[in-house]
Amino acid sequence: MDLFFFPHHLDLFKNVTLYDTAPELFYKLTTQSASINLKSQKIFGEESVLGECIYGTFSGQAFMIDKKGKVLSIKGPCTIRFLGYTKSSRR
Repeated sequence: MDLFFFPHHLDLFKNVTLYDTAPELFYKLTTQSASINLKSQKIFGEESVLGECIYGTFSGQAFMIDKKGKVLSIKGPCTIRFLGYTKSSRR
């Protein structure tokens, strides 16, 4: 199981680079504007998530990444889509 980590608070804008725990991989995603606050640093699990995006505010008790579609799904009105990953050295 892959686990992805964020800071406790993250503002997302176009072409934000999100690193997973493997330093040679990173993920890029595109949103208009979003803010996510996680009680836990895990992005895969049963922890609460709160935030807002152009569609309004969202919150949920669970969230997950659809590995096939590279989609981060949150129980709320906002879905953030991963564009994919590129192998690279972490800066």
